Amino acid sequence: VVLVGEQRRPGLSLPELITLDATLAGERRVQPQSFKNHGDECKFRLVCIANEESDVVDYETLLQQGVLTCTDSAALEVLPATVWEATSGFDNDDVISQGSFRVWPAVQQLAPDGDGKLYIEYTPEHAANDELALYLLYDNCELQPLCIHAEAHAACIEIVGDLPCNGFERPTLTLTSSFDTQSLEVANPTAIELPFTISSDAELQ
Repeated sequence: VVLVGEQRRPGLSLPELITLDATLAGERRVQPQSFKNHGDECKFRLVCIANEESDVVDYETLLQQGVLTCTDSAALEVLPATVWEATSGFDNDDVISQGSFRVWPAVQQLAPDGDGKLYIEYTPEHAANDELALYLLYDNCELQPLCIHAEAHAACIEIVGDLPCNGFERPTLTLTSSFDTQSLEVANPTAIELPFTISSDAELQ
């Protein structure tokens, strides 16, 4: 009797790079990322292990941390026992937290053709161009890289063209009579929507 078993590999539709919408520095953005499992039932855990010198996540760092074991000189293999204990359950409240990023749930189990979702929180304090490098560690000893890219912009409204100072410390528009009108063109150089108001000095005092 010949017994043949076949199991499809995990096949999550997550892209290797997730780019978040532009964020205003000092604000909080939470962006969901949906995906589907096109393979067999799988369990995975997100891991984020950074190199202290360069903040670059690489296989060598994972190997040194004991998350990986080198069973062959040409290959690295993930040991599920280093990630989950045999008797451990899954905690959907697990969160990856590094820098301005938080990602959850960090541990998931998906049925074949099942749907999953990651929530990515980005809370930048200053204007920045940030990246978070992650790995999905499956329970079948496979790794899948995942990189999250985000940009934070400082609020900025620019005046288009040059305005005369007319003896004042800042550019001014001078009206010659009560019926005079002049136009002022402003621009938003950032990649985010910036609502703003124009107020006179008298209104601010």
